Amino acid sequence: MVDVFKVVDMGFFAGQTQRVMDARITRTAFATAAGEVRINGTAVDASGAPLALGLMEQRSINPDLNNTRIGRRDIRADTTGGRVENIPGATGRLLRTGDAITSNEWRAVYTGLNATEQQLALAGESRAMAWLSTNGNGDRFGMTIFEAGAVGGPGMSGCPAAGNASIAILP
Repeated sequence: MVDVFKVVDMGFFAGQTQRVMDARITRTAFATAAGEVRINGTAVDASGAPLALGLMEQRSINPDLNNTRIGRRDIRADTTGGRVENIPGATGRLLRTGDAITSNEWRAVYTGLNATEQQLALAGESRAMAWLSTNGNGDRFGMTIFEAGAVGGPGMSGCPAAGNASIAILP
């Protein structure tokens, strides 16, 4: 759990709590002999049970992918085949590994990438995203993002450096 505070006139006041999803990357991008790019991770819900993969997405992010036929900075894996833009037949599949009921391990598998696109995916940031719920429009609520290999982050390069100031929390 993370405590959420509201800042009023530079003072903190206790607010609500927000559950943080335990979704993480356990092995960043690697290539297989079959020409796939894979990323492994784990995810559990608040009770410690495997998180439903429908509440997750994995992204491989590298701004240099913009200069390939993908034309975007990322490729995405989910349970419906993901998003690998502008490459007919390419997929980003999010799969459960191990026992379908008890395993908390998952794998993102990208297919259809050429050698350059594979190398860019391997060099990029691996990101696992999980959320608590969605509404009828598909908006995600309670989002947690796990970043592995972030360059200049969090996020990607260009994010501001972490601050070094502190503010006392009042009782």
